Amino acid sequence: MYGFVRRDIHSSVYKAVSKYLLDNDEDWRKLSPNVASFHLMFGERNKLQFGRLGHEPGLIQLVNYYRGSDVICRKTALVRVFKEFYTTSAKPIPKWLPESFIICPKDIAKSMESATPGARPLPRRVSKPDERKDLLDRSTVLNKTSKKPVVWIAKSSSGSKGEGIKISPDVSELVKFIDQQTQSFVIQRYIDNPLLLEEDRKFDIRCWVLLEANYNVYLYEEGVLRTASESYQHENLDDVTSHLTNHCLQKELSANFGMYEEGNEMFFSSFDRYLRSKFRVTLDATILPQIKEIVKTVFKIVKERISTNFLGYQSFQLFGFDFVVDDELMVYLIEINGAPACAKKLLPDLARSLVITAIDPVFPTHKVHTRGRNESERSSLNAGPCFDYGPQKTEIMSRTREVNGEQRGTRRLERGNGHMMNKNPPLQLKGILLQNQDCTQCIAPLEHQVALLQQRLETLEQIANQQPVAFSAELSTSLAHPSAGMSIVFDKVQFNSGNFYNNKTGTFYCPTSGVYYFSLELSSSAHPQSSHSLHAKIMKNGSPISITILDSDSHLSYLRRTSSVTTQLAQGDVISVLINFVVGDITVTGGGPLSTFSGFLVQSIQ
Repeated sequence: MYGFVRRDIHSSVYKAVSKYLLDNDEDWRKLSPNVASFHLMFGERNKLQFGRLGHEPGLIQLVNYYRGSDVICRKTALVRVFKEFYTTSAKPIPKWLPESFIICPKDIAKSMESATPGARPLPRRVSKPDERKDLLDRSTVLNKTSKKPVVWIAKSSSGSKGEGIKISPDVSELVKFIDQQTQSFVIQRYIDNPLLLEEDRKFDIRCWVLLEANYNVYLYEEGVLRTASESYQHENLDDVTSHLTNHCLQKELSANFGMYEEGNEMFFSSFDRYLRSKFRVTLDATILPQIKEIVKTVFKIVKERISTNFLGYQSFQLFGFDFVVDDELMVYLIEINGAPACAKKLLPDLARSLVITAIDPVFPTHKVHTRGRNESERSSLNAGPCFDYGPQKTEIMSRTREVNGEQRGTRRLERGNGHMMNKNPPLQLKGILLQNQDCTQCIAPLEHQVALLQQRLETLEQIANQQPVAFSAELSTSLAHPSAGMSIVFDKVQFNSGNFYNNKTGTFYCPTSGVYYFSLELSSSAHPQSSHSLHAKIMKNGSPISITILDSDSHLSYLRRTSSVTTQLAQGDVISVLINFVVGDITVTGGGPLSTFSGFLVQSIQ
């Protein structure tokens, strides 16, 4: 028998989780909120006394927040952590974090005098340095080099529901505004070319992410677009309902709230249909891979700050990651919520998934062995970590389920210390096995896993025999109607010394560290009276290292281009070819040595 306490009476998520435990498992009982001896606590985020946890002899205690997670949930702290990490590692800050500057009120004491008592922060004995000079200098440079005014957005560090937000191209105006406030702000470069929905409406994306006790990270398979009620007004930065998609603001200020989507919420299945019809791309191929990479990076950076290793208690936490997408389909991280609410439609499934994924592994009951056998009880927290920073390496596939009448198949996620799937795949799979999928759902993923393991075994054998490393392959048939995010698989092998190139996946697996040379030649055909373009990149572990551009005006119907690159690889690195940009009705020509991919080891490095 296990006992839990619920001290956060305002959270709809943990109210639903509590109800699920009580309704579905007789091994759980609810205790008085003030007892000290409990197994599981749903605490209040800002009132948790972590120092009192883990002191009950022989009792495992699990709490629903990670101590120190505010370093990514407060806007100024998130910016500071990223700048410190990338400055120390001498790497550029990722483009998916908009250019950001921390600004503190210049005269915070005077601001506190005019603030209402409830809004006054604790006074600081030492004024906190800010980055206003860097911001002003950067703004000056951008205004001289940009063809159009650069727009900035000011957001309070702990603001919510759209409060304390101001948009302007005048950074001096924003700094003056912040100097009248009582807390720190972040001024970020505003994404003023957002991807728009029908009626030219802006949106942001909310994704729910679970960090469980072993520091495995799960992405909930369903997400929500929070949509604007009014058309996007690029020239009118004061039109709040066209720029800010917060539900509270939209509901309060717009008469059109709920006109286009119920509750101004669009779910992933509908968004995917929109992307397919409007841009001929899919959500899985364009936007979700970027989201996964962002989430992975965030938790990798803060692991040492929030991990509960060697503490007397364990933690899990649900986060709400908010993103915006620009008109080139690039995803940007806007902010991270440490205690997110959930769309009413998704709440029961999310609560059930939290129990299966975060609580059952720590406190197994007799129900654990039967949970998930019914479709209604399977976890939707993409069955197995998106990324694994814990002691085990895990790979499991998300279940197939019906979403608004559409069937979603298994989606394979990245695994193992944040590397690509087929980089050093673990020979032993451990982790949370999400529920009994039927055989037809399991065959394809298992076949792919067998192929990866077989490829690694052959790699090790070839290394032992010290055979040369080289390959050349071509397209056996033409690739019609290619789309962005599609991998090109050169399936007809002409030469493959060592069998390190896989003509089923289109990937080259690096068997030994060294300097390698790769060449990509593409031919295309299209209607002679139409402009068309295709960009394909040679990718190293998911990052581009070379690009081939097929670009034509209206009088050319046939193109042929070649690009090559010399690069240093480490053992286990993966090379592939990815289409990242397509315009017009174009066909990649195959059926001979017209489109080819080749490479070889120049010099090994011991």
